[in-house]
Amino acid sequence: MGKQDESDQMAAHVSGQSNKPLSAPAHALTHEQLASELQADPLTGLSASEAASRLSQYGRNELGEAEGPQPLKIIVAQVANAMTLVRPPILLSHLTCVSSLCQNKKTELI
Repeated sequence: MGKQDESDQMAAHVSGQSNKPLSAPAHALTHEQLASELQADPLTGLSASEAASRLSQYGRNELGEAEGPQPLKIIVAQVANAMTLVRPPILLSHLTCVSSLCQNKKTELI
């Protein structure tokens, strides 16, 4: 296979997706069912010729260049999420205080 064929295969591949769909998600299958659907032997694996055939057919098993999880972003997201839970009660308490102050001002004016 040439470089053009390989790039065509990679362009059609969706990262994280199997090119040959399973009957159910892999985690929902027993190991026997999964091995059967993948046409692989769990004890011996793939033969060298089968591995080479799948490599040429599907390409390398790579995750791509996406960023991994970043702890600082996770912490910021968690804090922002906590603030959305805290903000409405604080806003409500502020409105209640303002409302009571307005009521007190009205009674003083009368």
